[in-house]
Amino acid sequence: MLTFDVADRGAVALQPLDELVEVVGRGDRNGAGALDAAFGFSDTRNLSLLLRWSFWVATLRYSPSWSAMERYLMSSGSAAGLSTVYGALLNAGERTRALEIYNRARPRYHPFVQASLDQL
Repeated sequence: MLTFDVADRGAVALQPLDELVEVVGRGDRNGAGALDAAFGFSDTRNLSLLLRWSFWVATLRYSPSWSAMERYLMSSGSAAGLSTVYGALLNAGERTRALEIYNRARPRYHPFVQASLDQL
């Protein structure tokens, strides 16, 4: 199992993050806050971990971590990761937020990624 150091708070496994949010976080904003306080997901510099956290931030509409999600969207170039987070924002009813971030981030993306995300 792969583990990553998260904000000097010890190691956390990447794959079980989804289970942590669903089980411990009970899929709600309060649970997400408790997990973020315990593990510092919003402060991680690991893009793989930040991708998964950003997905849950968008899905749960967890506003205290909007800035962490935006940091991911502004710094990643992965079409798959970006479409996952933007898709989660759209599914959560956050179209306006998704478009605001995308319009600022779009010039940073490769033209192939732009074309892919423009279809969302």
